Amino acid sequence: MAEYRSSRDFDWPLLLLAVAICALGILQIYSATMDTVWRATWWKQALFLGLGLLLMYVTSKVDYHRLLEHVPLFYGVSLALLAVVLLLGRQVFGSRRWIPLPGGFTFQVSEFVKLVIVLLAARYLSELRSDRPDFRDLLKLGGLVALPMILVLKQPALGTALTYVVITAGIIFVAGLRWQHALAIG
Repeated sequence: MAEYRSSRDFDWPLLLLAVAICALGILQIYSATMDTVWRATWWKQALFLGLGLLLMYVTSKVDYHRLLEHVPLFYGVSLALLAVVLLLGRQVFGSRRWIPLPGGFTFQVSEFVKLVIVLLAARYLSELRSDRPDFRDLLKLGGLVALPMILVLKQPALGTALTYVVITAGIIFVAGLRWQHALAIG
C-alpha cells in the first residue's frame, strides 16, 4: 500500500540542528589537525556527513515492511561478513574488527549487525502467535542473537556484543514482556 509522504511532514529543525552540530565537529577536526600529519582527515568526516544524509534520505523512502521480508538474507550476510572479519579483517591494537575498503576506508560489520538484530527481533516477535512471548520463544530469539554475539566476542569486542543484549532486551520489553523477564534473558 503506497503512502503519500510530504517533505512538509519532515522534522526540518531537527535535521538542521544535526547538520549544524556535525559541521561544528568537522570544523573542530580541521582546527585540531591543521598542523599535523592528519590535516586532511576533516574531508573524510565531511564525506561521511554527506553519505549519512544520502542514506537518511534513501532510508526515509523505504517501507520497513519490505526490510522485514529480507531479514533472513541480512542475517546470513551479517554472519558471513563477521566470519570474513575474523579471517581477513584489519587488526588494530590486538582487535580484528574492520574490513578494509578502497580509499583508506574501513567497514565495521558489527555496527551493521546492530541494525540486523533490531530487524530480526522485530520480525521474530511480530510473527509469534501469542501477544506475549513465552520462555521457549525467547530462547530461540536468544540463540539467533547469540550467534553474531559469539563472532563479535572473538574479535574481541565485548562492549559491542553486550549492546546486542541490550537491543534485544529493549525490543522484547516493547513487545510486551515484563522487564524482569527481559533482564533475566540478559
